[in-house]
Amino acid sequence: LAPLEIYARGPEAVEAYNKALTRGKACIKRIPVMFIGQERTGKTSLKKSLKGENFNEKEESTIGIETNSSYFKVSKEIWKSGKVKEEVEFESEDQFEHIAAAKVIGEFLREQRTTSPWIVPILKFDSESDSESELEPPDGSISTRSPTKLSRNIESLHRKLPEEVARLVEKMLQEEESANHEDNIYSVLWDFGGQSVYYETHPIFLTDKAIYILVSDLSRDPGEKATPPVKTGLFENKEDIDCSKTNLDYLDFWMSSIYSLVSPDENSSSQETASNVSHVLPWRLPPVFLVCTHADVPFRGSNARDLALKTYGFLQSKIYKEHLYKDVFVVDNTKSGSEEECIEVKRLREEILAVAKELQLTKEEVPVRWLRYENKLRKKHDKWITLEEAKRIAFEDCGIQKKAEFSTLLNFLHDQRIVIHFSGSPELERMVILDPQWLVDVLKNVITVRRFKHTEHAVKDLWIQLEKTGILDEKLIDHAWSDLLENQESHNSLIAIMERLCLLSPWPSSKDSKQYLVPSMLMSPPTDDVLQLLDSVNIPSLFVTFASGRVPPGLFSRLILHFLQWCGEEWNSEMSPRLFHNFAMFHILPDQGISVIFWCHPSAVEVALYSVDNDEKRVDISRAVPWKLRFILECMRKEFHWLNNVKYNMCVCCPVCSQPGSVKCRDHNVRGCECLHFLSESDLRERQHCNKPGRILPRDCRIRIQQFKCWFLFGEEEEGARMSTNQQLQALHATSRGSFSAKGIFSVEGKGPFFHQITFRRLNSVLLQFFFIISIRSNHFQGTKRKDLALPESINTSIQSIPLNSASDVKDIVIQFREALQLEPACLVGPEPETRIMIRALALRAKSEKRDDLVRHLREITPAGTTGPLLNDDMSVGCMPHEQYKDLTFSLSDERVVNPSDVVLGAVAKHRHLSVGEIYDTLVDCELPVIADLM
Repeated sequence: LAPLEIYARGPEAVEAYNKALTRGKACIKRIPVMFIGQERTGKTSLKKSLKGENFNEKEESTIGIETNSSYFKVSKEIWKSGKVKEEVEFESEDQFEHIAAAKVIGEFLREQRTTSPWIVPILKFDSESDSESELEPPDGSISTRSPTKLSRNIESLHRKLPEEVARLVEKMLQEEESANHEDNIYSVLWDFGGQSVYYETHPIFLTDKAIYILVSDLSRDPGEKATPPVKTGLFENKEDIDCSKTNLDYLDFWMSSIYSLVSPDENSSSQETASNVSHVLPWRLPPVFLVCTHADVPFRGSNARDLALKTYGFLQSKIYKEHLYKDVFVVDNTKSGSEEECIEVKRLREEILAVAKELQLTKEEVPVRWLRYENKLRKKHDKWITLEEAKRIAFEDCGIQKKAEFSTLLNFLHDQRIVIHFSGSPELERMVILDPQWLVDVLKNVITVRRFKHTEHAVKDLWIQLEKTGILDEKLIDHAWSDLLENQESHNSLIAIMERLCLLSPWPSSKDSKQYLVPSMLMSPPTDDVLQLLDSVNIPSLFVTFASGRVPPGLFSRLILHFLQWCGEEWNSEMSPRLFHNFAMFHILPDQGISVIFWCHPSAVEVALYSVDNDEKRVDISRAVPWKLRFILECMRKEFHWLNNVKYNMCVCCPVCSQPGSVKCRDHNVRGCECLHFLSESDLRERQHCNKPGRILPRDCRIRIQQFKCWFLFGEEEEGARMSTNQQLQALHATSRGSFSAKGIFSVEGKGPFFHQITFRRLNSVLLQFFFIISIRSNHFQGTKRKDLALPESINTSIQSIPLNSASDVKDIVIQFREALQLEPACLVGPEPETRIMIRALALRAKSEKRDDLVRHLREITPAGTTGPLLNDDMSVGCMPHEQYKDLTFSLSDERVVNPSDVVLGAVAKHRHLSVGEIYDTLVDCELPVIADLM
């Protein structure tokens, strides 16, 4: 079974993976076990309980993320790393040799039990050979289990295997350990620190291929306000006293994080697997075990089990409930390491093992030489290496010589968080991070403030600036990383990684050095001041709500950074925004008194537009803001894996039953509860009255939707917009050709009273036409081929006879092409349909012979939309390279709106194979040849 990460990377990755499997394969049976939860809840102590280590009453809080370098065998007994006792020595061996030996022995013993000739598949692990070989007995006889025969066979194995593998084979055979060895499951333990300052970095390392243990502290009241987050200051610590999160909010945060990891399609797949195959797995993956610690000191002496069930019931009422395991565990960590071990810890081990055995991850096959590569990286003991060094190891030590296989392997290791590697720019690609813990430490050095020492005196003012404003100076980065990085290139790569992950963003500066905004350093604003400001806003607020019921982790800060960049491009206000941990105010037009306000609630993001007057300008901005937010959110869903599953809506607060701050919620019996009644744009169109159950409503339940026209189009305005679109469509149909300027303006040559230049903001009608044709081709012509390139045999022969070797100049090839087909030079400038087919046929042959330079040259001398795509015509559109997919969909989208092309292409790709060639032809049919040539 192939890992889903491989399928997600497209057909080239699948092909490289399948080819690598032919050189040998194994099931690694390795699962990350991740301990998550609020600060100081006992995560580290629980980890020690599972390993049977002594309880430490003065256990220090985990800083950032702590990972164990050793693998621990998941079992019903104490989890051991292999360095504890002699009898588990195999577990301390490197994973590659360990698995290879188990693979050989498993095959060996299975063959020993049969009457067939003794043939054991043996893998050649040297880099010079990729082929499999077979080891046959010297006499060709039938095998028996006699000691003499066994000894002779072991000697044969020694001669064929690498020394370290052969040694393990011999020991496992002689001690008869291998019968159970292949079924062992190993864990990599991740302990996530609970300090809120690190919550921005945690999502980077979360993966849907893990078992999660969510830890809650029974000594705390679940519903009470949590201990305020404390941030380290240069001279003293600072409490974020305005943070209003409860203990349950932190559990909710982590469950929402896990829910957001998995895409809807993957959720459907895991539902089918969990319901049809296993009675152990939860309905959705990844599985989450709720473990309640401090059972020895429950809150106010309450019954520990009852308190745990109350917390479990709260989580079961949420949309993410299907990730939860079927029971809750009540644990006393103080018994760890003693003779009287906690019974619930034993039960937890048993249930984790049962779940681990059912997970798809333990059944997935991985090429053995990939495991060898991973082992080679681990043996280097480096924190990171360059991409060139990673390629050299693959080529020289592991026999991985194809670019496609190396790329697939590196992506696979990244998807499993074994290494961290990003693509998209030379700075991002340069570093291959081998130690995730090191990356956390590096990031921690610049997103937190150090306690003052004499060595910090020279940069004292820069630390104070970071602490008070969240502004990070480049000089401070140099100082903080001076002991960790050797050169400026590494420095630039890490900055690029942090920008990619939105951990910081460039900040305008008049100084010589660059400056960055670090959102995680911001403090919460005084709630009363925010409420007073919002009370002065004279139009209803817009709310971004989420299907999970919570604002996903890391979303708000990244949303604000993207919005900040857009404001700089759109308005270039000289007045700096006011930024806090969960609040932002952008003075986009200070001279006109117009500002945009963001306030992040636990369940929604509130957006308000403050304006002194100038209603016309205010309406223009209020209409642009929702579209821009949709666009940013869609980009973030694609960019960050932990936001894949985020579903959101643009809503307003029901004016009948839910004026903010005035609702007394029946469920929670408190005023100002955030269980407000939100109405989406579609809700307002479908009904114009309040029908929220459980509310005491006034006699007049009507909703006057015109009060929300600042955000949405209704009535005559909507009809006017529709007429405008029809006019644009008529104008576009009247034109014959167009081109794009450097600024992305579509210039149209033709007559018409409406326009002569159409920006992307006004291409809606063309998009509708494009989407309509795509839908038709997707739903009604399944199984048919794209435009036929049928040519007479003589012409085909002429094209095939043109030499395309690497030494041939592209201009010479074109001349030979024209001469062979008797074409005038002008025929390429304005080709007839038949000539277009000939050019397309030449381009197809050029691609097949790796002469992309010829295709590019043809594009320079022929009209756009002639050559066909540079990509493989038969490639599924869902497997297009990220950069070209992004360029294509963004080019078809209004820069302020949700990316509709992405939605359509993604939906079509999921339901049937739609090829790049078909998309190319459709764009040409829609008179968008320049966009077609993006592929």
